[in-house]
Amino acid sequence: MKKFNFLTMLFSLMLISVISINSQSLIHEYDPNGIPPIIGPSGQGGGITDADGDWSSFASLPGGSSTSGAANAYLNGIVYHFGGSAGPSAEYLSWDEGTNTWTSLGNMPGGGRYYFQAAVAGGKIYLIGGSQAWPTPTGMVEIFDGATWSTGTPLPIAVHDAGYAVYQDRYIYVVGGMVGSWTDYRNHVQIYDTQTDTWATGTDFPVMVGCMAGGCVGNIICLTGAYDGTQSNAIYEGEINPGDPTMITWTTSSATIRDAAYRPGGGAAGDQYANNMVFFVGGQSPYSNQACGYDPVTDTYTQYPDKPTPLGNVGNFVPGTNMMYVMGGYDGGYNLACEGMEYTMVPVPVELASFTAEVVEGTVELSWITATETNNQGFEVQRSNGGEFEAIAFVDGHGTTTETHAYSYTDKNLVEGAYSYRLKQVDFDGTFEYSNVVEVDVSVPAVFALDQNYPNPFNPSTKINFRLAVDSKVSLKVFDVLGQEVATLLNGDFVAGSHTVNFNASALNSGVYMYRIEATGNDGTNFTSVKKMILTK
Repeated sequence: MKKFNFLTMLFSLMLISVISINSQSLIHEYDPNGIPPIIGPSGQGGGITDADGDWSSFASLPGGSSTSGAANAYLNGIVYHFGGSAGPSAEYLSWDEGTNTWTSLGNMPGGGRYYFQAAVAGGKIYLIGGSQAWPTPTGMVEIFDGATWSTGTPLPIAVHDAGYAVYQDRYIYVVGGMVGSWTDYRNHVQIYDTQTDTWATGTDFPVMVGCMAGGCVGNIICLTGAYDGTQSNAIYEGEINPGDPTMITWTTSSATIRDAAYRPGGGAAGDQYANNMVFFVGGQSPYSNQACGYDPVTDTYTQYPDKPTPLGNVGNFVPGTNMMYVMGGYDGGYNLACEGMEYTMVPVPVELASFTAEVVEGTVELSWITATETNNQGFEVQRSNGGEFEAIAFVDGHGTTTETHAYSYTDKNLVEGAYSYRLKQVDFDGTFEYSNVVEVDVSVPAVFALDQNYPNPFNPSTKINFRLAVDSKVSLKVFDVLGQEVATLLNGDFVAGSHTVNFNASALNSGVYMYRIEATGNDGTNFTSVKKMILTK
């Protein structure tokens, strides 16, 4: 199915999919008589018949598996189960949807963990925070790509039992949580950039709580299940500023989940799907079988058929091929149930709204805009000068988003002639599609010119552009205010056209410098120009 559609939007049916929350159980205070009854949809147990939220049971987790406070994730067609209690366990397992079988894969390299989360972004699983010895939190970040393990920069403030959401298939929001036992709640919002392996601080959550579940649709985070010693059925919304992902406006929805319960599973359908739902399942105390969805755009709440097994401390709420899976949890014992709810998935494509090329003083400026993106690693810019297309640059995409994004690339140092350009849009899984082709004609500059460097002032690097009317021998040098040469940037033959040179002045002191070009054209033309630039350190 083609993903790279032009001026086309897919609007959807309903989906349930997730990136969710894991947490720990309080073994006391449960009333077995308070467990909600299992109320399944009509015909349940006879197989899935439609996509209205019917539940089915699959192969249980292997006996002895740690299921309470575990983390689950779905990557490249495989469901993974990490750690958990009793423990903490270091074991991780995989489950194959096609064969309905479990396989033990060994131990996580960082050791046992529980009450943590698995968040999927950019084609990798990120295991963040949690605890290795209750109630002490860990800031550990482990990264798994389905084959190999690596580590990331630790959480600035280590927490367990936090709420999580993923934005733009890039930023992981860690909201609230606990730094100790059941009185040490936090309202911190810590944001992990998976592309740069760095952390930032977001606008504080409005209350000091832990144990939440949720996800992000568009630029809105939705969380529920907050616990600060008191249970809550409130739904919190946090609107992310697209221009600054650290700025969040928090509000409380007028909608509430059915059962006031903490440690539910939860997650968002994700921007790769054309709907606005965040989903929640289960929770405690008592153990709940609720399954519900919330649309932050319309502020509406939908109750779906009850989960067959009421559980709290649900490990994760993860999406499969056409199933949303809930694996393990706690109901007074370490429950091994693996259950799935059917959904209908309609993916949003990478939709290119425009792609243009413009010639500006001998350079070609390419511009394109996307209306939506799904799993978009980025764009390979390709150019042809009458022959085969060749790659000349790669521009990173925004992963998965329904926000409009503008991109650009400037192709410089071109000789006179006709050029064709196209984009090769590449997914994180390696699949790709091509854009349409745009064509331009580049003319040689009519005159010689030396432009002002940019930026100016600069520290420590700047760019210097110049133009040649004919093929020329060029010398470009830098001098201090005493007229002493401090750098030779160019000394050689160049074709007619526009050119750019980068100047790194990290070895020089702050001050005023002059740069001078001397060009001798093959037609005998001589050109000299001098300009001033300022280095500030």
